[in-house]
Amino acid sequence: MLPEIILIIIYFSVFFIIGTIKKNNGLVDIAWGLGFVIISWFSVLRNLPVFPSSKIVMAILISFWGLRLFHHLFERNVGKPEDFRYVNFRNNWKKLFLLRAFFQIYMLQGLFQFMIVLPVILPQKANITPNQTLFFIGLALFGIGFMFESLGDSQLKQFKSDPDNKGKIINTGLWRYTRHPNYFGEA
Repeated sequence: MLPEIILIIIYFSVFFIIGTIKKNNGLVDIAWGLGFVIISWFSVLRNLPVFPSSKIVMAILISFWGLRLFHHLFERNVGKPEDFRYVNFRNNWKKLFLLRAFFQIYMLQGLFQFMIVLPVILPQKANITPNQTLFFIGLALFGIGFMFESLGDSQLKQFKSDPDNKGKIINTGLWRYTRHPNYFGEA
C-alpha cells in the first residue's frame, strides 16, 4: 500500500503546483475521478502476474466511472474562474493560503481518495477467487449507479443550458427523487 500512498501524494502535489501556478485550486475537483483510474491501474499492474479477470473488470469499471467524471468536471470547469469555495479559502487564509491549500485541499483529497480506493487496492494483493454471485450483483449495482449518475449529470447540464432556468433549482427527472443523483449513483 505504501507505493499507492506515495503515488497519491505525488499526484495531488502535481495538481497543487498546477493549481498554484494557475491560481485556481478548483482543478483539484477535476483531478478527483482521474486519480481513481490511475491508482486502480497502478495497483493492478503492480501486482502482476496474478490478476484474475474480476480484478481487471474492477479496474475497467473504475476507469469508466473516473474518466466520465473527469471529462464531466473538465468540460464544466476548465477555463472558468476559481470556484467560490476556493476563493473564500484564499481570502480567509491569506498568508497561510499555500500551506493550508496544500494540506487542507490537496492532501485531504488524497487522504479521502486513499480511504475510498482501499477496497480496490486490498483485493489486488489477495489471491482469492471472488464469489460469482456477489461479483454479478456488484456489476449490476455498478451499472445502475453509473446510469443514475450519468443521466443525472446530463439532466442538470440540459437544465442549466436553458436561460429561463437561471437562478432556479432543478426538480425534474432524477433530481425530482434525489437532490444529488450523481452522488446517489456513486454510492
